[in-house]
Amino acid sequence: MTAEPLETASPSAPEGRGNRGRMIISAVTVLGGFGLVAASWGVERGDLAHPGPGLYPLVVGVLAILAGATGLVEERRSATAVASPPVSADPKPWIFVAAMLVGIIALPTLGYLMSALITGTAVSWAAGQRTWWKALLTGAVLAVVSSLIFRDLLDVYLPASVLDELI
Repeated sequence: MTAEPLETASPSAPEGRGNRGRMIISAVTVLGGFGLVAASWGVERGDLAHPGPGLYPLVVGVLAILAGATGLVEERRSATAVASPPVSADPKPWIFVAAMLVGIIALPTLGYLMSALITGTAVSWAAGQRTWWKALLTGAVLAVVSSLIFRDLLDVYLPASVLDELI
């Protein structure tokens, strides 16, 4: 039993050129990873028994560098270009990006729980949750569970807000 190879190249795509959009996203991911690693150097990383708040950005930064570099290498090695899909008019990807930005910006002011609630709700809705109250419930569960994991299991205290005292 032999499988026929899938055709991945677009007939109108030029030979030998990678997908430019993927190259840009991979490069931005690598740069963002270096930014996270650089930002983590000034924060206490702790030790294996008690990881500090600087460990998470360091790990995420290194993983972002590896993922972005893998995407760059993969695109450079590809023999043919793959046509980019047409841009969709669906606003949900932009809602996802906006929710992530609002969560990051709101973190120092509103604290982890509220920013995670906002981000989790918006991402849940953008990912396909049909009703607003289910998206809100999903965001609340994600915020509380992730807060408990960081605080109780990892002993990493996240930015506080007024509501943190209730949990």
